[in-house]
Amino acid sequence: MKTSIILGSCVLLAASVLLAQGLSCQSPAPSPVQLVEGRIPDYSDRAGQLKQLLRDVFAALKSGDTEKCSSYFANMVIPNHRQWFEDSFGPTEGAHLESKYSSLQSPKNDWIRERFELSAKSNLTEPDVSVYQKLSGAQFALPPLPPDQRILQGAFSAMAKPFPIYSVRLRADPTADGGASYLGEFVEIDGGFRYMQAQVWKAISTIPPQPMRIRIGGNVQAAKRVNYVAPVYPQAARSAGIEGDVRLRVLIGIDGSVLQIEYVSGPRELVSAAMDAVRQWRYQPTLLNGEPLEVDTTIEMSFQLQK
Repeated sequence: MKTSIILGSCVLLAASVLLAQGLSCQSPAPSPVQLVEGRIPDYSDRAGQLKQLLRDVFAALKSGDTEKCSSYFANMVIPNHRQWFEDSFGPTEGAHLESKYSSLQSPKNDWIRERFELSAKSNLTEPDVSVYQKLSGAQFALPPLPPDQRILQGAFSAMAKPFPIYSVRLRADPTADGGASYLGEFVEIDGGFRYMQAQVWKAISTIPPQPMRIRIGGNVQAAKRVNYVAPVYPQAARSAGIEGDVRLRVLIGIDGSVLQIEYVSGPRELVSAAMDAVRQWRYQPTLLNGEPLEVDTTIEMSFQLQK
């Protein structure tokens, strides 16, 4: 879909549909969901539509089509968000959420743009969508929330009116540095998918504060390293002629220090030396909209014997 289509005849013929959907001109608006007592609605079709929307956004980012990207991001903003938060969460919790959401707003929707651009830069652009639903009157979500999505439990518990939450993770394409990344959540309002982030949900009074975590490719994160300690080649491995690449999964704290290290692959005889070195590395803190993030990344360390 070319930008001229969005700005030309498509706008003249279907502007109201485009603004309500937040989707491309060729995508039909989702039909209203009929809530039947005792029955969970089927949101699988909407999950597929959201996947396609996200693929379109990343394609526009990759092509450098800034005008189309701006249109996508503008349509991800919650319309009349003050009223929506109050209607959905009640006056008290709604005010907390509205205050946080409003603090992120800017004329260019930079908080949304930055999150997508960071994922695109790490080549994490293939979406996986999970749909969670709270039954009316229940204090739990269906299907059950995984451990790393427990923050949504607080969101469901605070709801005054139940609605589905679309949680999105991004996988790497086949040429990327592996792994997956949490993108955020979407809610369906007026037929369009509107973007939310963990930092918005955390404004709910019953949710304890915790840092947001993001997945970043190893090559991208390496540019933020401010302290490097080289590994010491183990003498036993050197004598045995063992060499190769050790791959580690690393969790970097909000202060740039290394919090956790997990072995992924490589010669076992070289793992301890690699970990000992990485524990001493430090990184520039990663910020999103001024808030510090934990970073989940991978490190590949090469051990080569001189010939």
